[in-house]
Amino acid sequence: MFSFQIITIFPERYHSYFSTGLPQKALKKNIITYKTINLLDFAIVKNKKKKIDDKPYGGGPGMILRIEPIDKALQSLENKYPVIAMTPSGIRITQNILKEFYKKLSINNINGLTFVSGYYEGFDQRILDNLVDYEFSIGDFILNSGDVAILCFIDAFSRLIPGFLGKEESLKEESFDLSDENEIYIEYPQYTKPREYKGWQVPEILLSGNHKLIEKWRYEKSLDRTKKREKNFLDI
Repeated sequence: MFSFQIITIFPERYHSYFSTGLPQKALKKNIITYKTINLLDFAIVKNKKKKIDDKPYGGGPGMILRIEPIDKALQSLENKYPVIAMTPSGIRITQNILKEFYKKLSINNINGLTFVSGYYEGFDQRILDNLVDYEFSIGDFILNSGDVAILCFIDAFSRLIPGFLGKEESLKEESFDLSDENEIYIEYPQYTKPREYKGWQVPEILLSGNHKLIEKWRYEKSLDRTKKREKNFLDI
């Protein structure tokens, strides 16, 4: 069983995610488990107000997460797993990076991860330097909190855990996983019933029953999709 521990000020966001779909099924099958830790429970109390942030030294806009509440929250955990923070400077996540990271954890018999969610203008750098083991990023754009990024990571990472998808075949032929040693391809187009809708037809080759030709068609479409994705959107 693989465990996810999340330090957050919005535990309900994770309860909602894990109460539906594949995550819920995986929980019931004891394939994964999760635990939320409310950072506010470890806040500094001043004038009867809970405080987890403060103004940045040197001036500047916004507020910075303080190190003490996060350190105390991490110390409270019985299970000590690698700690992850989602940050702009983190390693950009790709499917191959996730696979290599999962492989590394498996080799070292690590069966859990702890996440620290960022808020406001970000973390006191000492948190990242001393309390966090890995920094990851889901892209070069701004979010209101780290919770969404953590959920993206968990959602993608969970699919690599044996039994999570139910059928291992579901993992083999997906976008960013149809790869050889040097290239990564976008998944080919998929179709289902009805064969025709408002004049929009399913490609005849998919109805032919010729699996060799279908495989060739899918490979070509995958290459075509990959090339189109690589174009700069300003040139479209």
